[in-house]
Amino acid sequence: MIKTLALAVGLTLAAVSPAAALVVYDETTKNLAVSGSTTNYQVTEVYRYMRNNDVLSVTLSGNGGEYYAGLRLGNMIKKEGSVVIVPVGRTCVSSCAFAALGSARVIVDGELWYHAPYLTLVPTNVTILEITQMFGRAYVDMASYLVSVGIPVSFGHDLLVQTTTNKFIVIDDGYQIERMRATEVPWGKALYEYRYVTVGE
Repeated sequence: MIKTLALAVGLTLAAVSPAAALVVYDETTKNLAVSGSTTNYQVTEVYRYMRNNDVLSVTLSGNGGEYYAGLRLGNMIKKEGSVVIVPVGRTCVSSCAFAALGSARVIVDGELWYHAPYLTLVPTNVTILEITQMFGRAYVDMASYLVSVGIPVSFGHDLLVQTTTNKFIVIDDGYQIERMRATEVPWGKALYEYRYVTVGE
């Protein structure tokens, strides 16, 4: 029921503006450029390229999208062993930013924006309990993903208590991700003094 509900409700990591998903492979550099909204369609395209090609690096930029699509993309990047690059002047938001953490090496020349997942709409035919169960599952899955890519679960806590649908934690330095992976902080304590950006105010 929770899985079905998640699909019906549309659990989202923010989309700042609508954009089509675009996936382009360069045979010379073996780079896969992934941009636009993070969707199941985009992830399927990435899988197709990774299945048929050697992907040494993945260039990421995008405005966010589907929560579980971002986690799936991150797991695929981790399995492939690709370097992730966020180019100068580009932003990788929410589900895109979660996907970036799948790489053991993240080169951040642009910016990664993080916040907790949220609902884009609430159906009228489900109970508060069902919605609560869905969110519980979503946060457990987020914590499991963070641990699997070497990020302390305290970062997940920071997302829950310090971000909103339009307030983001910003990472603009790949070394910060390396430091996060080398540091464990007790649950409930902030991992860093973050930089924030707020959209729409």
